Amino acid sequence: MNTAPKLLLAVIASSTLLLGCSTPQHGARWEYKTVSVYNMAADAKLNELAADGWSVVAFSRNEGGSNQSTFVLKRKK
Repeated sequence: MNTAPKLLLAVIASSTLLLGCSTPQHGARWEYKTVSVYNMAADAKLNELAADGWSVVAFSRNEGGSNQSTFVLKRKK
């Protein structure tokens, strides 16, 4: 059995993987921030942070009758 096609396929797959991982998106450095805000003020605060380049990556509504939510944000350094 000829192994040349298999070798060529392996080289193409490896090259694609390596080139894909070296894109600016994968090489980016991030900084993270956690903020807790009252639910009624969340939209205004999140819009303010978005204007500074922050994006929400996770959030949690605080339990126990609290009227606050906690957000995890990130932006490129």
